[in-house]
Amino acid sequence: MQGIRYCQELVDEYRAQGYWSEKTIVDIFEENAQKYPDKEAVVDSKNRLTWLEVKRYSDRLALKFLELGIKREELVLVQLPNVVDNFVLQVAFRKAGIVNAIAIPVFRHKEIEFALEFLKAVGIVIPWNHREFNYFDMVKDLKPSLPSLKHIFISGEEVPPGTISIKEICEEPMEEKYLSHQLEKHKITAFETSVILLTSGTTGVPKIVEWPEASCIVGGMGVLEKVKATEKDTFGGVMPMSGAAGYESIFLAPPQVAAKTVLQELWDPGITLELIEKEKISILIAAPPQLEKMLQHRNFNKQKVSSLRAIRSGGGPLLPQTGVELEEKIGCKLVISSGATEVGVIASTAVDDRDDIRLFTLGKPITGMRLTVIDDEGRKLPPGEAGELLARGAAESFGYYKNHQETRKAWVTLDKDSWFRTGDIATLDKEGNLRIVGRKKDIILRGGQNIFPQEIEDAIRKNPKISDVAVVAMPDRVMGEKTCAYVTLKPNEKLTFEEMISFLNEGGLSKYALPERLEVIETLPIITFTGKVDKKALRKDIMDKLKAEGRN
Repeated sequence: MQGIRYCQELVDEYRAQGYWSEKTIVDIFEENAQKYPDKEAVVDSKNRLTWLEVKRYSDRLALKFLELGIKREELVLVQLPNVVDNFVLQVAFRKAGIVNAIAIPVFRHKEIEFALEFLKAVGIVIPWNHREFNYFDMVKDLKPSLPSLKHIFISGEEVPPGTISIKEICEEPMEEKYLSHQLEKHKITAFETSVILLTSGTTGVPKIVEWPEASCIVGGMGVLEKVKATEKDTFGGVMPMSGAAGYESIFLAPPQVAAKTVLQELWDPGITLELIEKEKISILIAAPPQLEKMLQHRNFNKQKVSSLRAIRSGGGPLLPQTGVELEEKIGCKLVISSGATEVGVIASTAVDDRDDIRLFTLGKPITGMRLTVIDDEGRKLPPGEAGELLARGAAESFGYYKNHQETRKAWVTLDKDSWFRTGDIATLDKEGNLRIVGRKKDIILRGGQNIFPQEIEDAIRKNPKISDVAVVAMPDRVMGEKTCAYVTLKPNEKLTFEEMISFLNEGGLSKYALPERLEVIETLPIITFTGKVDKKALRKDIMDKLKAEGRN
């Protein structure tokens, strides 16, 4: 399967530059099975597999998929937490030439039904139950309206009637019935779509992004280079593997140097601390909120995390003071990255960067990626000036699956020189280090002055009374828009508007950026499938409040 943005010129360009080759993920796993057959490859709370066992189980799964009649380039949806099955299935699907689409565990009926129908998926892999949710009941409810869906695979010890057990397939010696080279003719090649990642969309249903195998390898290598990983490292997969940041860092990166991966199935900061200590994790992959919770946990102590030499954080902003605190308390280097599902990780700091770069920027582009910042007329801006961030390179996707309209909207053109419009407002300094200052859609235009909410949010978060904050535009008849800050407070704290402004003035925030209204609420609204603040809901809330007050 070749994606919407596939063109031979693009392949030729990246091959000539040395970024793309014929090598595939399957080739990498096969090499590891030969070189390190008895070395542990992947671990979860119940399973420990060597590289040879990963090969054996992925072979059996691939052969079973073909035996069931699943054809090359047909699609199977995978909705699993961070478990060994998820890891092995990624290899198995590639061996069978089947494209798998990955859905995050928090997706429910609406998102899963949309994905299964749009993809015309012939199968789905789910746990029976996870975190008190019955995934099988959900799929059973949806199946009558999905004629393409033929197979329900279950990951776990027990399976409901009428489904297929992943565990039982792995235990069946399928290879005894087939020739050793049976899978060779089926496997996905380097320039085909090998995986589809589901991301959030403004319509409330996922965007479906198709990734070529060659880009997957470059993206994983980019992660490795920034943390200087080797086969002696042990990666800790705390961040969900189902998102782009987690997929690159947890599945695509470690196998390329034959490093071991430890998967955390259920998020709990106490479990993270125990895993680091027990498995001697040296590189932790975690999202900013997870790192915050880990630092605050009652069982945290430096001895438990002494094996760590690097923490890689992505998937959202991390406060600089949190980064400083992490390095001081743990004694390791923090690596911060930025990216999107459509382009993967585009930039990252590195363990050997200077402190000011590593802790206060998002670093330089990863291997094979290029960044530029443009103004509203599309002109390239000089270092230090804020504008829209564009990205292109050998680690990006093929676009949105079967959606030319959205792909053209995001990349403008479909030729080899197209750039992805990230929607981020950013700066690149003279050294090429990236800083994100906001989202284009979130910019507040106050009397002709652009105000970037993230700058204000970062300043407000420094207040010790604040738990979380979101800054949005509110309509104003004179200025066009003004700034409203929604905040949640730590237990037993109170905050007045005057106190907030005084704090921000003391912190040096520019006068034009000062919020003009404060709303204290119990919790910020969250977009379920991304975990991000629902600023659209907040903008509606403040508009309704102004209307009720007769001010709009």
